[in-house]
Amino acid sequence: MACNKRLPTFKKKVTILTTDDEFHWDESGWNYSTGVATVDFLADLRNTVLGTSAAISVKPAIQFAQVRTDRPHAGAVITAGSVITGDGLTHYLETLSAGSKFWWRRGLRTKLAAGSFAQTEIELHTAFRSCGTHFPTREIEIFPFNTLAASVRYIPITSVLDTSGVNVAKGAIVVLDNANNKLDFRLAGRAFNDPLARGAWVDLEAGWSTPPAGDSVANTGEVSLSGLSLSSNQFMELGVATRKDVDGSANSRCILHITPAIKYS
Repeated sequence: MACNKRLPTFKKKVTILTTDDEFHWDESGWNYSTGVATVDFLADLRNTVLGTSAAISVKPAIQFAQVRTDRPHAGAVITAGSVITGDGLTHYLETLSAGSKFWWRRGLRTKLAAGSFAQTEIELHTAFRSCGTHFPTREIEIFPFNTLAASVRYIPITSVLDTSGVNVAKGAIVVLDNANNKLDFRLAGRAFNDPLARGAWVDLEAGWSTPPAGDSVANTGEVSLSGLSLSSNQFMELGVATRKDVDGSANSRCILHITPAIKYS
């Protein structure tokens, strides 16, 4: 698979009137963070106009979203390199510290370093290496099916996948209308050679996630697939394990929206 990706050029003409940080985000879409280690930026400033005694400060920025892109984290300038103060080309190589965050998008931070007015045109070229695959969001309805905490139900969330080069899985989960706080879930998987005899599921996370009543989000972070014996099997699939949290407690009911992903070595 091709790991190198290049985004369309982000173009922005800005009028700068304040010494406070102003962020301009690329509204064309979000990018998956799975498998992304570094991002190359090339900022091209041109036709800059400075008011009397004005000076500008421009730099690329990144914003993350852990699960929902309509509830992102606050954005920040990248840590690599120095600010741009005038026309010309400036290259940056930024380490993407996404952690458990599932999404990222690029942007620009502009502000005045002095004066009261400036205007500039910016083109931001962006490329990165993303050796990962993401799968359609799976909706799962959890009904009151469990009678004991030991009764675990495994539900597939991907189709059958090839194991070649896969080493990490990840999941972003939205929990809707959870009736109580008695549901446990965690990421699972299984590897096999015969798609008609897929064998036993393996829990990929050591602990369980127990969401609160109502609506919430969760992110598994990067989960190792070392327990699946991928080198001995041609195929695999990911799933989610669900159970009731405590013996004798009220039955669980909710809807899970799970977006799975895998990363290649």
